[in-house]
Amino acid sequence: VLISMKYIYSILVVFITLFKADAQLVTAVQNATTLVQNVLLGDPGITVSNITYQGAPTALGSFTANNTNLGITSGIILTTGTVLDMNGNGPHGPNNSASSGVDNNYGGYTLLSSIVGNQTHNASVLSFDFQTCSDSIEFRYVFGSEEYPEYVGSQFNDVFGFFISGPGFNGQQNIARLPNGAVVAINSVNNGNTAPAQNVPVTGPSNPQFFVNNGNGSQPPFNTSNIYIQYDGFTRVLTAKAKVECFATYRLTLAIADVGDPIFDSGIFIEAKSFKANDPLKVKYTINNPVTPTTMSEPCSDAVVRLERTNCNLNSPLVLNVTASGTATNGVDYQTIPNTITIPAGANFTEFNISPILDNLTEGNESIHIKFDYMDNCDDNRSQEIELFIQDLVPLTVTVNATEIQCPGDPAIITTQISGGGQPFTYLWSTGETTSSITVNPEITTTYTVTVTDDCIGIPITQSIIVSVPTFTPIT
Repeated sequence: VLISMKYIYSILVVFITLFKADAQLVTAVQNATTLVQNVLLGDPGITVSNITYQGAPTALGSFTANNTNLGITSGIILTTGTVLDMNGNGPHGPNNSASSGVDNNYGGYTLLSSIVGNQTHNASVLSFDFQTCSDSIEFRYVFGSEEYPEYVGSQFNDVFGFFISGPGFNGQQNIARLPNGAVVAINSVNNGNTAPAQNVPVTGPSNPQFFVNNGNGSQPPFNTSNIYIQYDGFTRVLTAKAKVECFATYRLTLAIADVGDPIFDSGIFIEAKSFKANDPLKVKYTINNPVTPTTMSEPCSDAVVRLERTNCNLNSPLVLNVTASGTATNGVDYQTIPNTITIPAGANFTEFNISPILDNLTEGNESIHIKFDYMDNCDDNRSQEIELFIQDLVPLTVTVNATEIQCPGDPAIITTQISGGGQPFTYLWSTGETTSSITVNPEITTTYTVTVTDDCIGIPITQSIIVSVPTFTPIT
């Protein structure tokens, strides 16, 4: 069946049009309580209360950003201007303005002013109390601003912060930081170039690996497609984290403000359902196989699985229901794993081994899928899973190589190359040495032998090599 190129072209145009129509930032004004409880909260182990908002009503809302370059698809947006698309002055794409912004005629926020040492304007401040049955919390966010790139390095350093207070914190501590500990701000996260409006080079670390350039308001394709939001630059998706005490009450304040003037806007995009507590159980495993760290060899290289819990509730034992599945059979291909494993009262962790059984069958790689079901500190059901693999016994093979020598007595380096078997390996040379390689100085052609034994199979393998020494006719 022949299809005309015109018809194919028409289908492509429709597809591209539909994709572009779906690729855009969509926002809506919503009240603070709805946003925190129904949008931000993503963990039943966290309870929130005493939700307050200070700022312009249109500066706080929800957003979806399907198929945009923001990096987050939905969540809460908090701005120094508006979340609405007001004649191109909101955060919506395309980035066709170098000076988008709305002056709400609202005041600043003292805590933010103290950070930058300058007057702030149009502050938007969302605060709430929370409790959790875990020992840490986190959420994901993106910070964007219309101050990029012209005002990098200037006093127009729009500021934001995520401030936490409560047990273990001295006052209100800002957890909006980069992985290296630096505070997230326009002057600390940028592309490191000269600030055009200031005509001065940017000083200090600019952390460009965390920055996304989004044009200057007049550059294609940023100013022609809704894939790109309005802000001239923004951070990559970052994570705010804090250590907390189980069941203690904390106050979290999310705040943003203009600095120096109330004109160009900045905004924080906080990912929906990303406000989570740390899982009270950590499942880790180690295998003595650096080449394939998820694969065991039968009957070598057991896996050691460590089940570690937080300090929230050590007074009671933690019972985990264990389900083993996969192509490998529990009790046949590996030593039986019990249906329940208990971390005793007062203990932080327990460990168990997964030990492959030598069956002398050629089965290829077999999988072990283990699921742990348990109740967390809030009596909510949780589960974690790991997947490991077992490979067939690989026989030990040894290859010996030596460098050539030109004259009697010259040094020759003899090395071994090992495959199969299980580490560690032991070596015994005919010279009496026990290293994986040796250096010899033969005067005549000599045969050297090495015996290698692995720690798994235990069957010695012997290999020899002849080091040839040239014979010369005496000079006359």
